[in-house]
Order: sequence, then structure tokens, then C-alpha cells
Amino acid sequence: RNPKSKRLGLTATPRRTDGISLRGLFPDVVIDYPLHSLSGKPNAVEEGWAVGYNQKFVRVESVDFRNIREVAGDFDEAELQQVLNTQEVLAKLVDPLLDMVGDRRTLIFNPGVEMAKAVARYITAEVSRRELLGETVAFGEAVSLDGSVPHDTRKEVYRRHQNSEFQFLSVCGLCREGYNDPGISCVAVFRPTKSKLLVEQFKGRGCRPLRGL
Repeated sequence: RNPKSKRLGLTATPRRTDGISLRGLFPDVVIDYPLHSLSGKPNAVEEGWAVGYNQKFVRVESVDFRNIREVAGDFDEAELQQVLNTQEVLAKLVDPLLDMVGDRRTLIFNPGVEMAKAVARYITAEVSRRELLGETVAFGEAVSLDGSVPHDTRKEVYRRHQNSEFQFLSVCGLCREGYNDPGISCVAVFRPTKSKLLVEQFKGRGCRPLRGL
């Protein structure tokens, strides 16, 4: 209530999907310090606080988003999962990922719990199939995780992934913010979104510098 008081606000995600502005609380922007910048302004990647990324896209012609309803300015997650979680679409998403990722430890974001589980099952089955064909397989096991898993179990799965006991962690509703694992060197986004905020959160999981570098 003190009219002379001063406030400093810090946020990694200033753009809100609900359209509500932060300017009511914080009318002035002192500094905008982006993850990366094409204009040469100071940014986290150039100054060593984050790692740049090589972004690649997989086009799935058979998927149509036109009839998916929106919730708070983004695709409805239940309807997204219904469209994406079919064997045909999973193959068109996961197979290119396996061809590109090599042995890099990977985090996969999904729109629903069932899809997170299906992606992990598909990867595990594809590993076995390629090994039976005598192919040299550079990638490894996949495990799924979601918010229904007890906290202690989640911590143990995170620990195993961070220790490279398995390669692919397929999640729903987890790891988008506050999850810090510098060893993740590939992020797969199987959750299409209209939200710039959400995209930055997803990509940011793979932009942590390795300790000591």
C-alpha cells in the first residue's frame, strides 16, 4: 500500500496465452534478455548462460488440426491426443526422431497420458525390431511419466534418466518448467501448440549448459 514502494519482477515467460498483461503490476520493462537474438542484442546463448539449438521439423501430411477446438488460445489437449495417438501417426513422428537422434539423451513432450505411454511403447518395440533385423541400434530404452505417478517414483525415474540408464523420457504435463537437466541434448515436441510461451518452455529444457563448461 506504500505508494513509494518499488517492485522488480522477473519472468522467463512474459507472453501469456490468456492475453492478460503484466503491465498492471509492472508498467516498465527494464531489460528484455532473450534466449537468443538474430539482431545481435545481448542474449543468453551468446553470453554462455544457455546453449543454442538446431531445430528440425517433421511434417505429417495426414494430420488435420482444423477441427480441433481451442481452450485458452491453444489446442485442446484431449482432442490433440485423439488425433495424434494412432499407430500411423506415431510411426510418422517417432521413426524420423529415431533416425535423427543417435545416442543423445532425449525428452519427449506429449499432449496426453496415453500418448506418452504409447510413444514409449513404440520406441521400445522399434528398438527390438531393428535389433532382430541385425541393425546396429544407437538408441536405447524409453520410459513414460505423467502427473499421476507418485512423487517419489517420479524422482527415481528422473534420476535414472539423468544417469543415462535409459535414453528417452516420454512425458505428459511434466518437465515444462523448473526441470533442470543439462545432459538433455534432444527435445522432441509431439505436442503441437499455438503458444510461444509453451514452445520456449519446451525448447528451454535442452538449452542448459553442461556443468563446468
